[in-house]
Amino acid sequence: MITIGADYTLPIANGILIMTESMFINHSEINNQSITAFMASVPLGMVHQLMFISQLDWKEDRSYNYLRWSSTYDHYSLNFILSISPKRADYNLPEEDLPRSLAGFGTGLQFMFIYNH
Repeated sequence: MITIGADYTLPIANGILIMTESMFINHSEINNQSITAFMASVPLGMVHQLMFISQLDWKEDRSYNYLRWSSTYDHYSLNFILSISPKRADYNLPEEDLPRSLAGFGTGLQFMFIYNH
């Protein structure tokens, strides 16, 4: 397994953090994985932050994308996350090998309230 990554903060507005990381896993001659992730994050004032994450699976030719808007206060934070992932039909697996839950498939919207004590 080899992992390599880099990050840089662009001096635009309050600073835009960009980051990338690639991971190469060699299980055997025929079972290898190559995954790359990209992230961009920008603070919007003192409270809000916008973040985009994209994960690419090169062997399976799939991408997983996440957009998060977060607001952080003294005692709690609010997070809204939009995710766009491959649908269940995009996987070349028998139906019985896939999870019964729909979580993680297709497009989803998530809200999290996090209390900081």
